[in-house]
Amino acid sequence: MATSQLLYLNQYFTTSLNVGGGIDNTQTTGIICTDVTGVDTAKPGKALLSYTDPLNIDNAEWIEYTSINGSKEFVGVTRGSSGYSAKAHNNGVVIAFPLDEDHINRLAAMFDSVGLDVAQIATPASPSSARNKLYFKTDGYPYQLNSSGVETALVNENGWLPANGTWTYASATTITVPSGAASKYRKGDRIRITQTTDKYFYVIGVADTLLTVTGGTEYTVANAAITNPLFSHGEPVDMPGYFSFTQSSWATSGTAFTNAPTTYLGRFYIQGNKCWIWYIFLTNATSGGTGIFRVTLTANLIPNRVDMSCGNALNVSSTANTGIIYISNTNEFSIQKYDATAIAGNNAYVTCSMWYMF
Repeated sequence: MATSQLLYLNQYFTTSLNVGGGIDNTQTTGIICTDVTGVDTAKPGKALLSYTDPLNIDNAEWIEYTSINGSKEFVGVTRGSSGYSAKAHNNGVVIAFPLDEDHINRLAAMFDSVGLDVAQIATPASPSSARNKLYFKTDGYPYQLNSSGVETALVNENGWLPANGTWTYASATTITVPSGAASKYRKGDRIRITQTTDKYFYVIGVADTLLTVTGGTEYTVANAAITNPLFSHGEPVDMPGYFSFTQSSWATSGTAFTNAPTTYLGRFYIQGNKCWIWYIFLTNATSGGTGIFRVTLTANLIPNRVDMSCGNALNVSSTANTGIIYISNTNEFSIQKYDATAIAGNNAYVTCSMWYMF
């Protein structure tokens, strides 16, 4: 793998050595030239000392340097480059900046079968309009920088992919994205955005330029700038294992609750276009409710169902009644015994779980 510095080639130009008494074959400092017009003095390159045409290889010597300072002195000099031995040179000999094999061979070596040898750098200046810069940073990952100064990691070891393009706030549960989203994203995708801190969401709806998302009670989209948008079709390492939901109100098909139940735990997990929910609630010590229990959830936390799936419900009190849970309306669960009677009386825990499609 190439490890040598790439070199800049200057437009054909000659100058002369300006060192009284010349230089010996070991000197690496104090090598000064008369003129540097047309030479990019800030960049590394090569110079040919004692240049003649035709070239006399017994007298000539290639040197490599990292820059030329304000005193026209070569800095970071390596003597005897490109197979030429270091030699003494008289004051006034010609110095040229022609093409050398290392200008080409080092570039070719970067693309050899061993791999591309690229420097790790800090975030550079933004490129000009309609252009991008590609580079590696010290974390070892490749990045893209656009002309607006937006930097995007091109890979992520946690399983995220860069979304690219500009994402903007549309609402607490929707994000405006570049056109073509329907062919790039799908229900169940995971996304991560940065709004001061990282936020995580499931995608629960996809339109051409709009993603509908949920982060449960843990995350909402703020009316603020969105940076570093990432997405995944899989399970990134840092994606939360579940999100939470909460209740809004309770009702029954029979006698109304004297004191409504309270949510002990409400969690959901999305896989593709299927949502799994785990719900535990506690009836009040003086509940009073009969018939089918109906709980309305806080809006926009879980996706709306497209089927009539049902799951299991269990009264874990001493009576241990079993029953079912199903989504009876938008944001509404119905919980009952098998005969449509109350699954729990006073002061009882009921645990429910189910999968449904959305």
